[in-house]
Amino acid sequence: MVWGAREVKEISIKHTKNAPDRFAREVRPMLRAYAEASVVDVEAQLERATRKKVGSSDEEVMAFLRKHEFTKKEGEAIVRTAKAEEGGARTVWELVNGGTAVARSIPHNDDRVALERRVSGLLRVA
Repeated sequence: MVWGAREVKEISIKHTKNAPDRFAREVRPMLRAYAEASVVDVEAQLERATRKKVGSSDEEVMAFLRKHEFTKKEGEAIVRTAKAEEGGARTVWELVNGGTAVARSIPHNDDRVALERRVSGLLRVA
C-alpha cells in the first residue's frame, strides 16, 4: 500500500554511455530525499486508523462498508477475515488489513489490485 504519495515524478533514461551519470545527477538525489523523509504523517494516519471505530456491531460495520461501495459478499469476507486475522472488525485498521488479506486470495492480479485499492482507500476515513 502506498499512502499520501506526493511529488510523484517519472523519468525515462535510455541505456546509453551517459545513462549512469544522468541517473546520479537526477535520480539519486530524489531517492536520497525520499529515504530520509519523515514518516510522521504516515505514522499519524495509521495511528488514527487503529483508533477510528466504524461500528459497534457487525451490522453497523457492514453498513459502513456498503456506504463505501463494497458488496455484501465483499463486506462479509472482509469482516470474517478481519476477525480471524486482527482479532476484531470494528476499526478502519482492522478492516483494511482484513480486506487486503481477502485480496490475497483473488487469483487474478487486476481484480486483486482493484480490491486492495478500494480497501486502502478506507484509510482516508481515518
